[in-house]
Amino acid sequence: MLAMNLAYGEMEPQDNIISKENARNIFLNTIKKEMPEILHTLYNNVYSIYKQLIIEIEEAKKVQTNYISRLNKYKNKKNEFTILAWNDKDIEDAINHYINELTDEFYPDLIPLKDELIKWAERYNINCSWILETAIETMSHWYRLSPYVGSKIYEEWQYRGVVFWGLDLPLFEFPEKFKWDIAFETEKQFKEKVQAKFNEYLNKYIEKCKMEAQEKNYVKGTEKRQVEHFEWFVRYQVQGWSKEKIAREYHVTRQNVSNAINEIADLVGLEPRPTSKGGRPKKG
Repeated sequence: MLAMNLAYGEMEPQDNIISKENARNIFLNTIKKEMPEILHTLYNNVYSIYKQLIIEIEEAKKVQTNYISRLNKYKNKKNEFTILAWNDKDIEDAINHYINELTDEFYPDLIPLKDELIKWAERYNINCSWILETAIETMSHWYRLSPYVGSKIYEEWQYRGVVFWGLDLPLFEFPEKFKWDIAFETEKQFKEKVQAKFNEYLNKYIEKCKMEAQEKNYVKGTEKRQVEHFEWFVRYQVQGWSKEKIAREYHVTRQNVSNAINEIADLVGLEPRPTSKGGRPKKG
């Protein structure tokens, strides 16, 4: 099977952030393909709460009395320091960074959304910060596009991306000049002589660029040889298949499956579910 470079080029910024985000997008796309129920459940169980919250926020911004009414509705009687979400970024940050009881204390308006979102993520063994962040971004995407797309908005994720700037590396220059002495050199000999000198300059240039990139904290891009391993990970993590069942289905060894699951889990940043926690997700 052909290898796939998860980064865009030979090297990428430190921590392999480009490879990680692209791996996460492959994982999300595999979920959509193999388990579309996850997107449907996000839409049916969580999106209505998110939508109502956004409508509340938008109305509170229009009229001061609406804001005061909203504040009184959610104000924590035990703690006067109450923060209300004001936009998508507030919702995302609060749920990601205050996932524990602090969300309930400081962002009481987010409690219903947070609880239902975590319930959704735990149901499919995908409860981690970047999944929750993606879910919120996806629901925001649905909300913005629903007037134009209609009821089919729940069939797609809002995929992840990363913003970065390329490096300003030196130009490649080849200053050598050659003349073919056609009476004493064959065409093959002349080509080999020129190619050897060209390769010498080219290799030096490549090494110089790599060294400069490393000095600026760039690292080797991640390569994934078998994209099918993402499918195995979704089977195991989300659909609850055992490693033995995956091995039988794909005609490989259990050890191969186990290694691939651990590799993909590390790539996307998601803790593999305990082996004992199997079976298809419960309804509800």
